[in-house]
Amino acid sequence: MDVFGRQAQEEGLSRIETDGKRLFVHYCVTCHGETGEGDGQNASTLAPAPPDFRASLPVHQPAYWKQIIEAGSVAVGRSPLCPPWGRTLPSDDITALVAYLGVLSRPAGQKPVEPAAKAPASP
Repeated sequence: MDVFGRQAQEEGLSRIETDGKRLFVHYCVTCHGETGEGDGQNASTLAPAPPDFRASLPVHQPAYWKQIIEAGSVAVGRSPLCPPWGRTLPSDDITALVAYLGVLSRPAGQKPVEPAAKAPASP
């Protein structure tokens, strides 16, 4: 496991969330910032500035986030500055990004909900 994977594991991220974080760091951090606060290195040159995900993500469903990733923010009536990634990224990558946005939308310190343990199969 690489350093990135170990860090994600320490953060309690699932495999898909870890993949999404890798993609977020590669494609999104420049504008949205490492924690999605809209404070990336290019944010100050954008008008309007990228949204703070802590406030904007919880008010929308993941299907809305996916629509923005695939078709760009203009697809939902917002600024045309966030490009459409649907022709660049395969659907698995978009699904991973949506999963990681779910992490960013959680209140600080909140851990993911663990799936219920399955009962052992009876013989």
